[in-house]
Amino acid sequence: VVDTVAPAITPLSIKEKKTLMEPAQIRFKIKDKLSGIKKYAGFIDDKWVLFELDDKSSVIKYKFDEHITKGKQHKIKLSVEDHKQNINVYEASFYY
Repeated sequence: VVDTVAPAITPLSIKEKKTLMEPAQIRFKIKDKLSGIKKYAGFIDDKWVLFELDDKSSVIKYKFDEHITKGKQHKIKLSVEDHKQNINVYEASFYY
């Protein structure tokens, strides 16, 4: 079997790529059916931020820190790659 499908990224705390549903954090479920997740990287306003992965639930989350300013529009970009170099990118803007 050849893996040509990029990993799935499901937003858990951003609705319709604009509405923040949870205070002070962003969560995503990431999943790859065949080769598995190799790496992921998250960016807020084009600056790298630390996302933490819970292997049991396949949920990654970023708890807001000094990269997030209240009362401002922000851009998030999440890139997820599997072991066969298939990449999926999620991008959205949100107000916090």
